[in-house]
Order: sequence, then C-alpha cells, then structure tokens
Amino acid sequence: TIMNLTTKDDYVFRLTIICTTIKRARSSQQIIIRKIMREILKEFAQTLNHEKFITGMIYSEFTNQILRIAKTIYPLSNCSIIKCKLISVPEGGEDKVYITQDEDFEVVEVEVKRSRKSDIKRTERINVKKLTRPKTYPKKKEEAKPVVDTSPKEVSE
Repeated sequence: TIMNLTTKDDYVFRLTIICTTIKRARSSQQIIIRKIMREILKEFAQTLNHEKFITGMIYSEFTNQILRIAKTIYPLSNCSIIKCKLISVPEGGEDKVYITQDEDFEVVEVEVKRSRKSDIKRTERINVKKLTRPKTYPKKKEEAKPVVDTSPKEVSE
C-alpha cells in the first residue's frame, strides 16, 4: 500500500508498506488487512509530530501494531515499511536528525469488520473430510480353485 500521511505538525510523508501472509489470503482478507494498515498509520500520523513519527518508523513500532491487529484476520509472516519519502515541509519547518528510542508509543486499537467466515468458530466449521465419500475399489475376481475331496476314503482289500 502506498499512502500519503500528514503529521500533527503538517509534514507530509509518502509511505510504502507491505504485509506478507504465510499462504495465499482471500481477496476479502487482503482488503481488510490493507484497511487496518491505513487506519493504524493514519491514527499515528494525526497524533505524532514528525520527529516521533520517524522514530516510530525506524524502530518498527507501527509495523508491530499492524502485525498485532492484522494477524487476527490471517496469519502474517512479515510487515514492513519498505520506503518513506518526505513530500513537503511546512513553512518555517526544518528536517533535523532526531533519533532516540526513549519514548514509548501508545497501543492503537482499530475496529475491524470481519468477514462472515472468520465469525464462525473453528469447531462449528464443517469438516470436509467427513463428508467425502470413501474410495471404493473394484473387487478382484477370485480364481476358481480345484475342488479337493477331503472326506475319508474307504479302502477295499
């Protein structure tokens, strides 16, 4: 996802974020995960000034929040901000070097509309293996065996 974000002090950043799933996710799950990414980053951008926003990107605070919430939709293997570009600086603003990890970031909560299938409990889901028909193999024809007489024979002298 590529998106423009405006921080609290009117700096505009363009971020490129990717999330990779363990297996192929459905399109509805992908849409929800993208929405979570947008909501979390928008929330952080509106509440932080640009120095703290940059610190959060560098120390992957934002991606940890995205992983925490989006893994409830579908298991994620990775989430990262792969590119960040400063688009505009407000008048009188300057871009200075400011990196410290002393501050803690607040946990962001996002309301997520879940798909119908994720609302169904795992125990309520239909077990497909039980519904499939068992494989039937054609019976092999038995070869005709010679009849052996096992009754006692009389011996005549």
